Amino acid sequence: MLTAAVLLAAVGAALGVRSARRRRGDRSGAGRDLATLAMHLARGARSGLTTPEVLEVCAPRLSGAVAGEVATVRADMSRGHTFEDALHRWHRRALRSGRTAGLPDAEGVALLGNAARFAHRQGAGQAEVFESVVTALLDRAEVAEEVRALTAQARASVLVLCALPLVGLAMLGTIEADVLPALVTTTPGAAALVTATILDAGALRIGSRMVGRVLR
Repeated sequence: MLTAAVLLAAVGAALGVRSARRRRGDRSGAGRDLATLAMHLARGARSGLTTPEVLEVCAPRLSGAVAGEVATVRADMSRGHTFEDALHRWHRRALRSGRTAGLPDAEGVALLGNAARFAHRQGAGQAEVFESVVTALLDRAEVAEEVRALTAQARASVLVLCALPLVGLAMLGTIEADVLPALVTTTPGAAALVTATILDAGALRIGSRMVGRVLR
């Protein structure tokens, strides 16, 4: 049972690392969706539309969490909130969500929101403002993806190093059949197995957190 617990702990930790990577990838995709919204706003501004009018036109073409947030902004406006207040409410939701998977981060929402408020105050024809936001959002997404690619080797190294004790234990058990029963049935063996499991899981956790700090 202890051997099974070791294997389950290792698998669970590995899945945790994979889940963290997937969440960061989701956020990068949300950043690109935000850039797509800014692109629509720039095109609408060139066509002479106001920012709220562009939201109405481009809403069906959006995808992901950004589409849902734009729908919420439009719903807030239909309930009597001003356009600027609806944008502030979106930013507050982004702040509360923190780093939730699939949602754009608060910095990106603030960047787009500030541009949208400025364009709304100035009237139609503020395409350059949104085009600069598109460039900034895409640059942020590309930097995040590049950093994630550069740290892929570090993530793989963490997983390999933490898997080595399990591989060594399995090989030793194949060579010496008495090793595994001794680990399970004797007090010193069980203590060593539990200690090794804690240390291995701790190393995997610390390694994944170190890589995660780089990706923030």
